[in-house]
Amino acid sequence: MSNFKRKLRRNNARNFVKSIKKKSTEQKMLFEMIPDHCLNCYAPFDKTDREMVNSWFVTVREKEEVVKLFCPPCWNKAKEIVDDLKERANEKSA
Repeated sequence: MSNFKRKLRRNNARNFVKSIKKKSTEQKMLFEMIPDHCLNCYAPFDKTDREMVNSWFVTVREKEEVVKLFCPPCWNKAKEIVDDLKERANEKSA
C-alpha cells in the first residue's frame, strides 16, 4: 500500500512540474507578443525601461492569444469611462 502512495505522490509531483513548465513557456510566448506602443495613443513602449514596464498596463486574453498594452494616462481614462458606465447602469436599475 505504501508503494502505491509513494508512486502516486511522485506522479503528482511530476505532473505539477510539467504544468508549471507549460505555463511558463506560454507566458514567455505571450510576453514576446507585447506590442511596442500603446494601443490607444500609440505612445512608444520600451521593454528594457524598468519604470515603463512597472507603470504600463497589459491585458491578456489567453483563449484568443491577444495581448494589449496601455500607457497610464490611457488606462486611467478607460477606467474612468467604465466607472461612469457602471454608475449610470446602477442609477437606471435603482
